[in-house]
Amino acid sequence: MKDTIDGRETQGSEYNRLTIAKRTAKEFLREYTKNAGNSKRYVSVVQFGSQAKRVGEKMVDVNTAEGLKKANQYVDQLMYDGGTNLEAGLALARNIINSVPNNVSNKSVILLTDGAPTAPAKNVNATDTSEIKSANKKTGGITNIEDVDDLPEIVAEIKNAGAKVHAVTFAYGRVLYRYFLKTR
Repeated sequence: MKDTIDGRETQGSEYNRLTIAKRTAKEFLREYTKNAGNSKRYVSVVQFGSQAKRVGEKMVDVNTAEGLKKANQYVDQLMYDGGTNLEAGLALARNIINSVPNNVSNKSVILLTDGAPTAPAKNVNATDTSEIKSANKKTGGITNIEDVDDLPEIVAEIKNAGAKVHAVTFAYGRVLYRYFLKTR
């Protein structure tokens, strides 16, 4: 059985998962700014593969032409980096959310991923807002409890900081994300 999008085969570079993720992220940015009026719409882009790192500045206002252009450039810089380290990615998102002033309302974390977790974070309690390292353990592309055991706590911390958490997944792991993105 071949993978398809809108009835088209997904073979070739135009339809690889990273390209689809980038396209989806850019569509989100466009939709996020629609009907925003003069509201500020701040975004930070976090790449999570073997480790998590912020791409570009902490936050850019995508409700300005310059900010939207920068955010799209950050999305273009995303690259495959081995594995899927959701713990590190969400821990870094938590740290960025915690660095946002309390008077900012309507905070959200949008998790966009094409795969099931395959790598644990080294220290999910780190407070860095630019990078969180991987535990450097290889699971061979198979999810195990070490890759996801801290997710419910991290998501709860994001929510306790006044942010919503949304997960957009494709390719793998739909049931897994539903389970682990619920807080305990």
